[in-house]
Amino acid sequence: MVISLLFLLEFPILTLSSKHVNIAYKQNSKEISVQFGGPASAVLDGNFYTVAVHNTACLHTTYIYRPWLVVQLDRAYIIRDIRILNRHGSSDRLKNIYIKTKLSRDIATINFDDYKLFGYKANSPGPSGSHTFHFTDKPHYGSVVLLYLNDHQFLNLCEMEIWTLKNIAKFKNSTMSSIGRLPNYALDGQSNGLHNMGLQNWLAPCACSDIEHNPWWKVDLEEKSVIYAVTTIGRIDKFSFHNLRIAISENNTLPSPNVYRECGNFNGNQGVYLTSRCPQWSIGQYVSVMIKSETGHTEKLTLCEVDIFGFNLSESLIVYTILYDDEKYEYKGEEEKDCNGNVKYSTDIALYNKTEFELDLTGVGVDDLCQKSIISTSVIFELNQSSGMKYENICSLINVKNGYNIERDMFSSCKYKCECNGFVCKSFSLFISKRLQIFFKEMYVFFKMN
Repeated sequence: MVISLLFLLEFPILTLSSKHVNIAYKQNSKEISVQFGGPASAVLDGNFYTVAVHNTACLHTTYIYRPWLVVQLDRAYIIRDIRILNRHGSSDRLKNIYIKTKLSRDIATINFDDYKLFGYKANSPGPSGSHTFHFTDKPHYGSVVLLYLNDHQFLNLCEMEIWTLKNIAKFKNSTMSSIGRLPNYALDGQSNGLHNMGLQNWLAPCACSDIEHNPWWKVDLEEKSVIYAVTTIGRIDKFSFHNLRIAISENNTLPSPNVYRECGNFNGNQGVYLTSRCPQWSIGQYVSVMIKSETGHTEKLTLCEVDIFGFNLSESLIVYTILYDDEKYEYKGEEEKDCNGNVKYSTDIALYNKTEFELDLTGVGVDDLCQKSIISTSVIFELNQSSGMKYENICSLINVKNGYNIERDMFSSCKYKCECNGFVCKSFSLFISKRLQIFFKEMYVFFKMN
């Protein structure tokens, strides 16, 4: 696929950011009970330690029927994937797992029936094992996530991550400058940061190089992709990431400290849980992680997991329209495509008897599209039902927010005001040109019902 540089130059290139895209990271949480000093906050702290002797590293409830944990997000988010990490010892406790979500942020009383099922797993992920729950049908829209075991049991859980963005690297092929442990261990979905430590029955090894100068790891995403962010989890028992460099390339070249297209550059010691937000419109097929060794120094690169967020350029555009109020939401809307490949998404709202309303359009990078009028919105109304004549008004753009380096989900937003001249609005439409669909693959349109 040929990428139009003139198209890309229409949009600003933003600076690097290291803010996590795990929307659960250090959010508010609550558990049914606490035992052995294992609080709910331990599940959201970015610590991928799984040995129970360190009690505060993992959640530990009392032995009770249907033990639960709730994560209260700071606002409502699109929820695509949820990954959980089990403890090492007594790992068979974590089974019959239900994960549910709800839109309301109220967690004063926990009623399981108020939540919508996101995923279920009957069996344990195993000792120090991870499991990723993926949405079925459509992503959830929620501000609270509930996890519980449908059993009499302790709830032991070491970490939970929640994402809006799509991970495009899982189970792809990777290579390393040298192989101490297989490079594909960094893409197996297992977030345990213990590596080995001599534990018996350890489940989730990490990828690591031999000790050398400028050790590197590289993944082939198999096709040209827009890359938003890269998260790395390192070995927590011994090493800390330092002088780490993340780069993007369109060609299968050897990683080098001098390659131009950086996604992240971390000087000095940085801990073992890092996220780098790439400059906007970063396009490539290969992502590499390297330790930039000082002159005369050798070292080992250890990666327990690498998550790469973005989309493949070959994917089709999806636009989701969500109608919501304070307690519930639903997906609606119909798609029409003309002979030129332009797409129109229309949603019937006559039921809500609105004469004016606001629309929120969200997604990574949509602020540029709105400001340049590459996306347009309109509303349909009738003067009276008997005439059958329909009229169309263009909605006005009233606010734009760039969230690429600010928001946890990296979503930007545009707010439109739609007016129907005092008459009841029948429907609204979003028009997207074929030219746009090369670079944007997912957007959300929000209409508030009340």
